[in-house]
Amino acid sequence: MSIGPVARWLDTFVYNSKQYADIFKKFGIDNLNEVCKLDPIQLANMGINSIDCEKIMENIFVLRQTLQVSKMNTPAASTGVTQKPARKSKARATKQQVIPNVTINQGTS
Repeated sequence: MSIGPVARWLDTFVYNSKQYADIFKKFGIDNLNEVCKLDPIQLANMGINSIDCEKIMENIFVLRQTLQVSKMNTPAASTGVTQKPARKSKARATKQQVIPNVTINQGTS
């Protein structure tokens, strides 16, 4: 039997992770995106004690941030449009001679 992503995630911070992994599975929560949708009331209704509920919610907050950043770093995550990397422009030296608009009076003094 392979261990799923939710069980692996729970195992990183909960002592009795096997028990909670079974509870999550029983309630149909089998991926991390589903975990991110949970709130404290839902966890309590699933039978999770208040201390572990608080710990799980703290880690859900971190998970949400992690998944959000992951989506932002994925090319074309939300728009489906890929952007070309910005080209570095090299300033080309041009040989231009600037001649000021000066009138020279050549006359006799």
